[in-house]
Amino acid sequence: MAWSDALIRLFRSAASGIRHLRVSRHPASATFPGALALALALVLAACGGDGGSTSGPDPSFQLSVSPGSLQVTQGENGAVQLSVTRTGGFDGSVSLSVTGLPQGASGTFAPATLGTGVSAAQLTLAAGSASPGTHTVTVTAAGAGITRTATVTLTILEGSGNGGGEGGLVLTAVPSQVSVQQGGTQEVMVGIQRLPPFAGPVTLVLVGAPTGVTGVFAPNPAAGGQATLTLSVGQGVTPGAYDLTVQGTGSPQATTPLSLTVTAPPASGSAWHFCAPFPVWVAYQDGGTGPWVQAPGGSGVHTLDMQSDRGAVATAVPHDGGGMAVTVHYGTRTEFEQRSARCEGPQTVKTVHGTVSGVAVGEQAWITLGTATTVAAPGAGSGFTLTGVPAGTLDLLASRVVTTFDGGVLDTAPAQLLLRRGIDAADASTLPALDFGSSEAFAPETRTLTVANVGAGETVASTQGYLLGAAGARGTATYFQDPFWGSATQRPMHGVPAARQVAGELHQVTVVAAPGSGTSGRTVTELFSTFENRTVTLGPQVGIPSVSIPTTAPYPRPRMQHTIQPEYARHWLAGFQQSAAPLRAWFMIVTSGFDQGGGTVTFDVEDFTGVPGWDPIWGLRGGEAMQWSLAVSGWDGSGGLDTGPNAEGSVTRLGFRAGAIGP
Repeated sequence: MAWSDALIRLFRSAASGIRHLRVSRHPASATFPGALALALALVLAACGGDGGSTSGPDPSFQLSVSPGSLQVTQGENGAVQLSVTRTGGFDGSVSLSVTGLPQGASGTFAPATLGTGVSAAQLTLAAGSASPGTHTVTVTAAGAGITRTATVTLTILEGSGNGGGEGGLVLTAVPSQVSVQQGGTQEVMVGIQRLPPFAGPVTLVLVGAPTGVTGVFAPNPAAGGQATLTLSVGQGVTPGAYDLTVQGTGSPQATTPLSLTVTAPPASGSAWHFCAPFPVWVAYQDGGTGPWVQAPGGSGVHTLDMQSDRGAVATAVPHDGGGMAVTVHYGTRTEFEQRSARCEGPQTVKTVHGTVSGVAVGEQAWITLGTATTVAAPGAGSGFTLTGVPAGTLDLLASRVVTTFDGGVLDTAPAQLLLRRGIDAADASTLPALDFGSSEAFAPETRTLTVANVGAGETVASTQGYLLGAAGARGTATYFQDPFWGSATQRPMHGVPAARQVAGELHQVTVVAAPGSGTSGRTVTELFSTFENRTVTLGPQVGIPSVSIPTTAPYPRPRMQHTIQPEYARHWLAGFQQSAAPLRAWFMIVTSGFDQGGGTVTFDVEDFTGVPGWDPIWGLRGGEAMQWSLAVSGWDGSGGLDTGPNAEGSVTRLGFRAGAIGP
């Protein structure tokens, strides 16, 4: 996982009340600033520099609804289609619920629980006796501690207003603007909304297509709430813009516009890969200046013809409830190719089960196999499941974590470790029991960690991990996290004894410091093989950037300017987010390879108007406040992509600032 990608998710969650952050695996609660800063520490600990290239996305899922608005007459029903997209090896059940319905209305799911392998459901909304009006209905999907929401705008019409006529029909196309390369295809979802008393099938046709462009609808006729249009563009179609129309005929008729841009294949270029969740739009700027060009492709693979040694790549990724997050990445061609390689090809992952023993009630066992991590607590049962386990031979590191209460002071420490090597478990298999009461378990080494450069009013927390195999080739385990923030600058540090290490394996310590306000924080991560007393030094406080909104057309285009600090001179990320539904977010990443010197880095929100495939509604909204965030990083030595390389003596420092700006 790239730390920049993880931070984008983090800031998105933070602005929404960090409702989706799984920060602490301990029963102790964390304040907002503590959770935010500690999550930053875990981002670094989980990524592990270049070794992160073997890890896939975290197990998760996304929820979408179609159509996003529905009109239902009193006494009648309407339906929306729900889709759950699982990512990162998540294969659990997802339960559905609905809130926000007016009195007298009801909602019914079919099915109400999506089991393994099931991704679609239908929500039937019955207007019943509810009063006419417009309501925002929230659909919630929950599973494995993850919650996703989407909204439907429900308009209830007066029951007597139809007069027994033929009813009505409303069509929508998502996306309504598409760009297809000659010889390519593109899918468009057609939403179908029926107005009572009409409830019959709808026959769909594509009108206005030039010779060589065909459209196939499935199903057709459509009896449900949506159909899929597959557009195919022949090699001989002249590049240009075409205005098409999707027409539906039942008893009533309806149309919806569809804009098609046909592009010629690039004279040269290569397939670039993007990790899930896949973008719905990709554009690039060769050399970092000049025109933006849409990159044809889909399903995470797009063709980019970038000839210069640096450039920019922009993506638009759907978010819950109709939201959209735009990310613009300014970097070198080599950096982009390295990122593409991280996502290339299908990532084979497995699910592995197991049990623990020798862990008392109130204690926890942390288990990591490769890049998959979970926690087992005997109070909730001794079994555990690891999801998203990479293929191949891996090492397992587990820790028994004990929390004590002595003299009014809570303390947590790993009492034992268990290291098992050379595991190539089959999918759905069960590991031999992890018994902390057996000779396989051993005590960790304990040394003293000293934290330097802690500021006034800041509290400190830490995480400790271990890179298994040379430079983390067999995974990175986070085996201890101190959940109790404190002002002490000296604290115990725990590690793997030298006799149990393999050549090239590294200890990892991450320290995070943050004030109570939660608007700033700093982390430092160090990698080392020899386990001894250690002093880590936090970087300086991150300077407050200059934030303004110099341009408001065609959408608000804020600007952030940051004076570069030597300790954070490798990688900079700026974000602007409007968290009210539907979410609108814009992130910009600049690397030192792109910046090529200078004392200031400037982030400007781009104007993508006129770039094929760009939808104006994806931009930030006018007249609405937004949260801003800045994350900066630097590391010692050469190498590394997002953080310092997995190497002896590597030190990575990260700092952040956050705030808000009015409309």
